[in-house]
Amino acid sequence: MRQIRSLLLRLGGLFQRSRQEQDLTDEFESNIAFHVEDNLRAGMTPEEARRQALLKFGNIEYTKQECRDRLGLPFLETFFYDLRYAARSLGKSRMFTAVAGVTLAFGIGATTTMFTVAQGVLLRPLPYAQPDRLVAISEVDRLKPSTGANVASADFADWQRLNTVFAGMASYGGIDERGLTSTSPESGRRVF
Repeated sequence: MRQIRSLLLRLGGLFQRSRQEQDLTDEFESNIAFHVEDNLRAGMTPEEARRQALLKFGNIEYTKQECRDRLGLPFLETFFYDLRYAARSLGKSRMFTAVAGVTLAFGIGATTTMFTVAQGVLLRPLPYAQPDRLVAISEVDRLKPSTGANVASADFADWQRLNTVFAGMASYGGIDERGLTSTSPESGRRVF
């Protein structure tokens, strides 16, 4: 719960930057004033008292930056700073911005078109009720085990006759420019 509260306070600090900066400056000035007051009571001159207080306190700007990092979200602040810088840079060079925009639009359009075509042609599901339950069975040539061998029609007929596992079996001849063609005796038709 404490971490969520801390994160919300840091996020809120992004939008109250000037007030937060003023509070930080007031806090440092107050601390330095306390040190100067102590030095004055010790018998130093006002100039020497302030100088010694600043030396004792250390590098004020470094300490302020450490406090800013703890109060804010440095990575988010850096991101917004870079975003503003990019917007200003693109605003200065309008021709480059136009060319970059057109290039991005063309690239995104071409990529979307390519994936739409690939989805429609290559990745469409097979025209069966449950295409995720289809399996392919082949024989393995012992001389060339890396490639599946063609199954003889007689072997396929035996597999089909002895089948007790699959709901149905069909053979196919291969894929060509017309698509996948089934070569089962009962249905010599194009599958897709």
